[in-house]
Amino acid sequence: MPDTKTPDKSRKKPDTETRRRLLQAAEELFDELGYEATGIRDVMDRVGVKMPTVYYYFTNKKSMFIEVISHKLDRFYRRMQQAIQQTELWEQLVGLAVVFIEDGSNRAALLRDVMYFDPFDQQQSKVYSLIQGLNTGITGNLERVMREGTRRGQLRQSDPVFLARAFLYLVEGFASEPVTGITNLNTRLLAEQIVTIFLEGAAKFPVLPPQGDI
Repeated sequence: MPDTKTPDKSRKKPDTETRRRLLQAAEELFDELGYEATGIRDVMDRVGVKMPTVYYYFTNKKSMFIEVISHKLDRFYRRMQQAIQQTELWEQLVGLAVVFIEDGSNRAALLRDVMYFDPFDQQQSKVYSLIQGLNTGITGNLERVMREGTRRGQLRQSDPVFLARAFLYLVEGFASEPVTGITNLNTRLLAEQIVTIFLEGAAKFPVLPPQGDI
């Protein structure tokens, strides 16, 4: 008796070369044009395939976008893990700063494109889940680095959550937009200067807070 079951179209298709090329083209176009301005036909034309091929692998543009986000975050997490696997605190922080600076524009573009999503769309929860995972992964890894640095006696006895946030905000300030006067620095040198300020401070000698009138 023949099998008359309806095929499960929601199941993820195999990771073929064509699928990888489609995702790469989609990522490039989303980065260049943004989510709203990129169409399925743009992706199809860049890869050189027919429309049925695109829809064999992806339900619609939104599902393609979600996969692109997932691939971007996977790369980001791998780079972040490589940085924190360094043995020295200095190299861990410089490596993390390099990753955050280089990836800053990608994360900003991602958040910008998510604004186009309908908040009542069922797939919206997937996007928010990915973004939440990104934020949790960043702060969690930074807190572990700060906690270990404190345990080794390399950092002052302070709240690792505060140290993680302070470092992240310092780096993100440089990652969010170019800063006039330091554009001659490559990413590694900029990261090193940020880490130096974070670990050593800017003062040449201890600066005491004002004690008020005596």
